Amino acid sequence: MTLKSVVRARAGSRHCHSGRNCFAVVTATTAMLASLVVLASPAAASPGAWSISPTPNAVSPQNNHLTGVSCASASFCVAAGYYSNGTVDQNLLLTWNGSSWSLNSAASLSTSASQNNHLTSVSCASSSFCVAAGYYRGHYAILNLLLTWNGSTWSLNSAASLSAKTMLSNYLTSVSCVSASFCVAAGYYLTQSFTVWDQNLVLAWNGSSWLLNSAASLSTSASVGNGLSGISCVSARFCVAAGYYNSSAVSQNLLLTWNGSTWNGSGWSLDAAASLSATTMLRKYLTSVSCAFAGYCVAAGYYNNGVADQNLLLTWNGSSWSPNSTGSLSSSSSLNNQLTGVSCESMNFCVAVGYFSTYTADQNLVLAWNGSTWNFNFAGSLSTSASQNNHLTSVSCASASFCVAAGYYSNGTVDQNLLLTWNGSTWSRNSAASLSTSASQNNHLTGVSCASASFCVAAGYYSNGTVDQNLLLAWNGSTWSRDSAAALSTSASQNNHLTGVSCDYLSYCVAAGYYNNGTADQNLLLTWNGSTWSLNSAASVSTSSSQDNHIAGASCVFASFCVAAGTYYNGTVFQTAVLSYASPPTQRGYWFVASDGGIFSYGDAKFYGSMGGKHLNAPIVGMAATPDGKGYWFVASDGGIFSYGDAKFYGSMGGKHLNAPIVGVAPA
Repeated sequence: MTLKSVVRARAGSRHCHSGRNCFAVVTATTAMLASLVVLASPAAASPGAWSISPTPNAVSPQNNHLTGVSCASASFCVAAGYYSNGTVDQNLLLTWNGSSWSLNSAASLSTSASQNNHLTSVSCASSSFCVAAGYYRGHYAILNLLLTWNGSTWSLNSAASLSAKTMLSNYLTSVSCVSASFCVAAGYYLTQSFTVWDQNLVLAWNGSSWLLNSAASLSTSASVGNGLSGISCVSARFCVAAGYYNSSAVSQNLLLTWNGSTWNGSGWSLDAAASLSATTMLRKYLTSVSCAFAGYCVAAGYYNNGVADQNLLLTWNGSSWSPNSTGSLSSSSSLNNQLTGVSCESMNFCVAVGYFSTYTADQNLVLAWNGSTWNFNFAGSLSTSASQNNHLTSVSCASASFCVAAGYYSNGTVDQNLLLTWNGSTWSRNSAASLSTSASQNNHLTGVSCASASFCVAAGYYSNGTVDQNLLLAWNGSTWSRDSAAALSTSASQNNHLTGVSCDYLSYCVAAGYYNNGTADQNLLLTWNGSTWSLNSAASVSTSSSQDNHIAGASCVFASFCVAAGTYYNGTVFQTAVLSYASPPTQRGYWFVASDGGIFSYGDAKFYGSMGGKHLNAPIVGMAATPDGKGYWFVASDGGIFSYGDAKFYGSMGGKHLNAPIVGVAPA
């Protein structure tokens, strides 16, 4: 489940450390809304408890803002932002030690107690090296600002050498560190006073000093605005910076790629060609993205051709983005088409869903990628009727032979739930009355998540005639079952809305949303343990029973790692809070497995056996733990399975013909 509604508000940043913890910082643009961060890391054996821990504020009741967060481990994170001292804004840094947040807002973190300072981003390569980036107001202009953490103290660098033009404005918007010897900070600077000719700017850390690059080659033109808004580096040889540039009075997509060569020369490649934007003159929107692996992603959305919205697809091949905005992707160049979701199972199979307009009603739309071309289906069989509005809102593919698309349609009176299923060759539609609570009650599916071809969950809400109530549909491999029992909602007289769902395995899902307690909206989480849904709408999940709280979505990467994000309103000023899902203390360990089957255990992870020193027909390529953590499986590239502890053997592909090697294993 993507957090589109959160990102559209105004996203700060999210950083996840492999496996256990993830913090997301989001600040809404509506006045007097505050950021809310949700962390989930439940144990596989039994769920933990949701708890809210307000972060310390530098000054109260003054404004405090967190704009970015980065975690080097489960016991070390840094959140960055700024606060008001009553006169100007000052830099703000919070540190997580594994159990609590501590505040550092000392005057030494800002250039002056009388100068505005703003930190916009932070990146930690380890617990002993972090960089926070932003800007401050100097005597004549706004200048770049960098803070560095060495494991014990923060040091401030606001030297003129960090800014391209010391008499004109400079802004650092993002930073990414892969090690203590390589970081890149990105942003933009102004070339002429009283103009909008912003130009792209990048700074690189080589382990001892910052190197500035504001060369003209980084921008499309010195006479049009350019700006970088984010950067991500996976190594010292590969970074991507994203932003925009102006062309004929409209903004266009812009990407800069670093290939690891000379910093001030050929190392950066600029792609601002019209090919990145469907049209160079009119608006365009990306609504969803899905990556099959690091070398293959698809972003879906739509653009306007001057007459109507048209479908838009961009593909990442590991080195560059390429678009496909040909007319064949849309039903008509004069009628609206919009893609709302995409799911890629591999580089040879993706599905994008949405809807298109006829002269009578909106109809469901499905585009399928077969590895070489996109094929569309606008057939009436995908929609309930040519005269009824149909909208697909989400899609999830467990494999190339199983996908589910979710949404809703109008029966002429109210909206009803709608599900489409792909079996590897055809789409089948299920809009039976049994999927909705009543033919006279509004029903909306907002998200769907499939862990396998035999387990999916679709989430949304319905109207009971008085208020909206939570709704969950489950797929067991043959039929959909609906659970709209009162136990899923806080009260039959209180509005409840599920906004998203994410399932890792058959035994773990999280559905997120919010409800109204009669005074204010409150956060709401439903957890699936493999047999039942449990509801948590306790006050501990929200900041206050009289303050509006909204969780906008949830995403689970695996059973021990989920994130939900949203906003809350404290009635006075922006404040920060951290909502975390605490793991039971017994889930503090992990294993490494080597290609020869050797196992290495850390923390409280126990050793149950290995293949180290034994003959293997093929190398080990994956490992999975049992739900109680008392056993594990190895899988080899030839499909051979090796089970230890309480992990049971159910069969393997060892010794059998495979068209392609096995790449992983997952418990059911």
